[in-house]
Formats: sequence, structure tokens, C-alpha cells
Amino acid sequence: MNSNYIAVLTNNHNFYQFLDLLLFNISLKRINDFQSLINDEDCIAFVGDSLCYEDLQKVEKNINKPVILLSSSLDYKENFLNFYYKFPRFISKQNFINKEFNDLYRLNTDTYFSIEKHSIITKNQSHPLTNLEFRLIYYLLKNRGKVISVDSLIDRLDLMTPSSLYVCVKKLRDKIEENSDSPSLLVYLKNKGYYLNIDSN
Repeated sequence: MNSNYIAVLTNNHNFYQFLDLLLFNISLKRINDFQSLINDEDCIAFVGDSLCYEDLQKVEKNINKPVILLSSSLDYKENFLNFYYKFPRFISKQNFINKEFNDLYRLNTDTYFSIEKHSIITKNQSHPLTNLEFRLIYYLLKNRGKVISVDSLIDRLDLMTPSSLYVCVKKLRDKIEENSDSPSLLVYLKNKGYYLNIDSN
């Protein structure tokens, strides 16, 4: 298993989640201090927001790993583009759209997921997500391309029974599917689990 990761220094939780979704091929580690990781061979780069500028400058003088500063004065789309040019091989950028909100992730032509707003946007309508619904879609997006078993989702979401997961899935489908009775986005494979069928073209 690949143990490489990118160290992220930020107090902005939404920003960290945004990076976490973008970099689905590599792990992130949110930290408070860069100094202890300078000689960690598994750490391949440091990322911080503008509030960490002085800390990043100190680290940059002592190591030969990439050190990336993403200004907190920029919107999420601009931050993403800056990061993309540094790490293009880790990121699938085509699903991120800069429309009414700055952090929309395109699930299909008419459906978007907003990390910052904790909501689903469909045809100019906003559908707020509960904490559980947000955690479900976030986890499936983080593991896009994979089928996640029912047991794994129950454990991840701290649920007690498959019926509890089913209720959450049904409510989320009502918000993201054009026809929740015949789902095309949040798909269940019999005896295997759930996955997000995302259009990435």
C-alpha cells in the first residue's frame, strides 16, 4: 500500500475537505507543525493557506520538497487551479465548476455537490444536506470508482443497522436523482455495495 501523503497546514476545514476530494489518489494529513515532517520520506509535499505563510517560508528553506501556498483570499476555483498546475497527475479537474458557488463538484449535467454549502444544487435549486447525508456523499466521492460495501458504510457513518443506511441513501437519492425510484447516480450493486456513477466527461 502506498504510504505517501501530502501534509496540509490550515485552520479552514472546508478548504481541507476540498483538497481531500481533489486528491483522491493520494492521502492528506492535516497537521499543526511542519518541522517534525521535514525528514519524513513518506511526506512528498507541504500545502498551506495564506495564514501559514511564515511557517511555510521557514520550512521551504530547509527542504527540497514542493511547498505550496494557496492564498485564502482566492476563491476555491482559483486555489484549485494553482494546485492543479503543481500536481496535475493527482487530480481529475473536469468535475469542478465555477458557477454560483466556488466549490461545486459536478455529479452530472444538472446536479452539483457544494462542499462549503453542504448542499446539492440541481437546476438552480439548493437542497441542504444533513450531516449524515453529507458524510455519505463525501465518503463515496472520496472513494469514487470503488464499490463500498454496506458494512463498510455502516461502520464509516457510525450507524447501527442496514435499514438506517437505507433510509439515509433514500433521502440522499431524493436530492440528487432525477428519478429516485430508478437511481442512476447513487447505485447499488447486489451483494456488493454502493457507488457513485459520476459523469466525468
